[in-house]
Amino acid sequence: MCALLLGLAGTLALTAPAAAQAPPDSTLAPSDSLETGAPPDSLFEFPGGDSLDLPLPFPMETAPGDSVAGYSPTRNMVRVPGGDASRLAALRLAVNDDAAPPPEGLYSPGFLMDRTEVTNREFARFLSAADSNARHFDRRMSLVEVEPGRFQAAAERADFPVAYVDWFGAFAYAAWAGKSLPTEEEWMLAGLGGRPAPDSGYVYPWGDDAVDTLKANVLRRGGFPDSRTVASYARGASPEGIYDLSGNVAEWTLTEEAQPLPGGTEQRLIVVKGGSFLDPPENVTLTARALRHPRERLGSVGFRCIIRLQPEP
Repeated sequence: MCALLLGLAGTLALTAPAAAQAPPDSTLAPSDSLETGAPPDSLFEFPGGDSLDLPLPFPMETAPGDSVAGYSPTRNMVRVPGGDASRLAALRLAVNDDAAPPPEGLYSPGFLMDRTEVTNREFARFLSAADSNARHFDRRMSLVEVEPGRFQAAAERADFPVAYVDWFGAFAYAAWAGKSLPTEEEWMLAGLGGRPAPDSGYVYPWGDDAVDTLKANVLRRGGFPDSRTVASYARGASPEGIYDLSGNVAEWTLTEEAQPLPGGTEQRLIVVKGGSFLDPPENVTLTARALRHPRERLGSVGFRCIIRLQPEP
């Protein structure tokens, strides 16, 4: 399947809106432009009868700019350095000894990534923007449907990361916002910044120091496990200032992987990164990963988005 390679070179996209103008703090070079990335329609045409019937891409009747005054897709995003084929290969091997090397000459010019996980407040705007978006609501979310088709985040959890969202809801939000979900390699690049691959000693986004109560929201003995307001753990930020890559809620990616089933068939699962408040410290490293069915909705899984940089020819 193509999802593992998707977006590493930043060249594949179903739709590419007009290039967005980045704010000064996103540090775009003059030669860079922005483009959203999305998987092709065939991404979830799974063998073995495990096909997923929702059409891709989702119908997006209302764009954020139509419903949120002053919306800028690059707001609250930071630039992440890319890498060449050798760096991308090192990232693959760090999580899978049997990973195929990327094509020779492959290069990622980098991307912008959300500083924080998508919040309940932000997801409520998405749900309210179009009738078709409401399919992604789950009553376990910290959201209230104040009237048919209009949603509002619970005041005390408005800036907590949205959870109980399946992969389809995360994908749909990203497309609506003019962004994309990251691949596993892109997510790891964000955690490393410009530093070497994880096998060089950079275990967490902040380095190799052990997890403590100031760096990440992880499972602790005697504590009550729950997510926290985004950006609560400033000392655990990445070199570029991206918060909660380790802990709080785990995050959906675009990368999928086959899992064998009895009878010679297989199912395709999605790689989830970062670990959550339900995970011990060893599960929130840059190389740790979990596999989830794209329809799963868990209170410990959310997401964040990226915009891939496209160098001018």
